[in-house]
Order: sequence, then C-alpha cells, then structure tokens
Amino acid sequence: MQQFCQNNEMKTAFEEIFLDNEIYTYQIKLFKDVNRIDVIGRLTTNLKKIEDEIVIFNEMEIYTKGLKERAILRVSRNNFLPSVYESNIETPSKRIKIIGKYQKSKVVARVISSQDETSFKIDLTDNYYDNASAFFLFRAFALGLLGHKQFYLINLNLGQKILVELKLTGEEITISDMVEFNCLGVKMNFRDYPQVPFQKFFYKKDKPNYLVKNIAGSQIIEIKKNGGIDGSF
Repeated sequence: MQQFCQNNEMKTAFEEIFLDNEIYTYQIKLFKDVNRIDVIGRLTTNLKKIEDEIVIFNEMEIYTKGLKERAILRVSRNNFLPSVYESNIETPSKRIKIIGKYQKSKVVARVISSQDETSFKIDLTDNYYDNASAFFLFRAFALGLLGHKQFYLINLNLGQKILVELKLTGEEITISDMVEFNCLGVKMNFRDYPQVPFQKFFYKKDKPNYLVKNIAGSQIIEIKKNGGIDGSF
C-alpha cells in the first residue's frame, strides 16, 4: 500500500509540472564564429493535456534546406511513455509521412513517400521515450522527477534507438533573445557515440519551467516567444 501511494504521488507530481496547454516558439541558429550567428530556421512546439494523454505538436522549418516538418506525438500523462507518432516532412524533392505505433515490446513504423512505401520495427527495452518529447521530458529530469538518468530515445525519423545519459549541471544563467534567465542545466551524452558532442539544455528555474535554450555543437535553439495556459501570451 505504501509503494502504491508513492507511485501515485510521483505520477501526480510528474503531471503537474506541465500546464494544460503550453506553446513555445524557438529560433534555430547556427554558430559560424564569434562575430556571426545565422538564423537558419524556427521551431514551434505545443503541449496539450487531452483526457488521459499528453499530445505534443512540433512544427519545424529549416530555411536553408527548404525543409518543413509537422509532427504529432501522443504520450501518457503519467509517465510520458509514447503510443502513437506521426510526422509529415516536406523537402524540395519529395514528401515523406512516418507513422509509428508503440506496442508492448516494439514500435512498428511505416514510411510513405512519393516514390515508395517501407516499414520497419524497433525492439523496445526498459526505459525508453520518443525523441519528439525530449524538450518536455528533460524538464522532468531537471526538476528531479525522472527516476533514471540513462535511457533510450526512439527517433523514428532516423529509424534508430539511441542510448543517452543525462546529468544535472546545477543552476546557470543564460541569455536568450537579449533576456537573461536563471536556469537549471541538463547535459546529455550519447552513450554509444562518444565522438558526438554532448548537448546542453537550459530550463527556466521558476514556473513554468520551459526550455530556454538547447546547444548541440554549432546549432543553437533558443526561445523566441512563450505562451501560457490556453495558449495566451
């Protein structure tokens, strides 16, 4: 009975770190040198609580490649385990649709393009999440609500299962769009690819604890506009 109560308390705390409806717009930048940082794209991400699910809508555009993507991911409100993923990608040469359905021990995905249709599956083990939820999932880790620091990210766009490890880096101050934020830092390493640079994530310390900035090598994703509950700004 005591364990049951503890699990329920953890689920409630996990759910309460998210508003009913969160909308954030980010600029995607490329660091050239100390005197030049180019804006190469944008990302809008929207989290909504719908019945017993959390639905995440991601819309991304990379100006330099003529690439556009709209993705929808459905996860559990209690533990962020994914159920269904769908992505629509448009490039100058073709359109691609990816549909992934998570089952007990595997995820099965279909890839439909203007040229052909293929499918693949990825076997699932303990401690996995969908890559499309990472910006929100890592918030739970920054706040001490994710029970493990090493797990798999499933990236259905790449057809890969990637082992990552997170580490808290403490309180840090970062600047985004000329505004200074007091943040909680999270560092992510790729366990199977030590040659790949680590990534840093900066989450606003005060509620709502949204992602302020993500640094991945020379690429920087930083907040441009944040919305509150029901999408109000």
